[in-house]
Amino acid sequence: MSRLALLLLYLTGALACARGTMESAARVDVALDGETMGSTWHVKLSVPADRRSAALAMQHAIDTTLERINDEMSTYRPSSELSRFNAAKSTAPMALSGELAEVMASALEVGRLTDRAYDVTLDPLIDLWGFDRSGRKAVLPTAEQISAARAHVGLDKLVQEGKTLRKLDPELSVNLGGIAAGFAVDVVCADLDAAGFTDYMVEITGEVRARGTNAQGHAWRIGIKVPERRADAHELVAAVSLADAAVTTSGTYHNFSLGPDGKRYSHIIDPRTGAPVESELVSVTVLYADALTADAFDTAFVILGEQRAREIIARLPGMGAYFIRQANDGALSTSMTEGFPLVITPAPEHAP
Repeated sequence: MSRLALLLLYLTGALACARGTMESAARVDVALDGETMGSTWHVKLSVPADRRSAALAMQHAIDTTLERINDEMSTYRPSSELSRFNAAKSTAPMALSGELAEVMASALEVGRLTDRAYDVTLDPLIDLWGFDRSGRKAVLPTAEQISAARAHVGLDKLVQEGKTLRKLDPELSVNLGGIAAGFAVDVVCADLDAAGFTDYMVEITGEVRARGTNAQGHAWRIGIKVPERRADAHELVAAVSLADAAVTTSGTYHNFSLGPDGKRYSHIIDPRTGAPVESELVSVTVLYADALTADAFDTAFVILGEQRAREIIARLPGMGAYFIRQANDGALSTSMTEGFPLVITPAPEHAP
């Protein structure tokens, strides 16, 4: 998911009441940031002034956690645990670390719940359409090429038993790019909890989870970006009030390839067709208790469409979604599930 899918919007509200003003005066916001997963991460903590040094010291701990997760799940590191699994042209079971086993189990479960619209085995199709390191293709894939690639795709070709994973097709490969960042957000939040922090916002590559309030005593507010193909576009269509929950966004508008026919092709591949998804639904923001789950479902919902997404959400207590559609003339329309914590629909403005 593009980190531009969610723009962090730290909005201040009206003046707090006298008590709130006194409380917030004793607290400060501490901002940390860094690079990971080919993108960036940001953490903001609201802490008593005397814990500012402890908050700053979390920089090293967070960097260490993210390095560990990359060593487990990155497909850009040949020595990572997942890269070794992909490189092994074998159907023998492979032992997994606890964290990789947890993420794989979640990926397979979300795949089951979404009619396999969420599929972590799409690498042959991603490569065929030029959305990996191979880059843009000079010609569009043929039906025969798509069929051949799909022969090595499918969650039914993976078998997980506890902390072991095996391929039924030795050519199969797994890509956790659509879920690893969400998992990393959850792990960093757990690290902050263990260190005694109770008010924070964590964002990694655009996936966000928050707890408590900011230093002014207000809920964290996260901006939802207008679906705009310009990489530097910062206009907001809405904002979410976030406390003790996560929000992630997936969309077809930012990461795309311009085909030789002049048509834009989304990086989101529909496993049912083997081709980039085509729909008026250009963005889905998912709210849930944890970022890992939200991160997987947002992509699946873009593929499945709003009606099927709503049916799935109705069976998952605590989940909500905000949908953005774009007509052929560029006009936007939005809708959301009941109870989605939308707090503001601003006039177009540029986020800082």
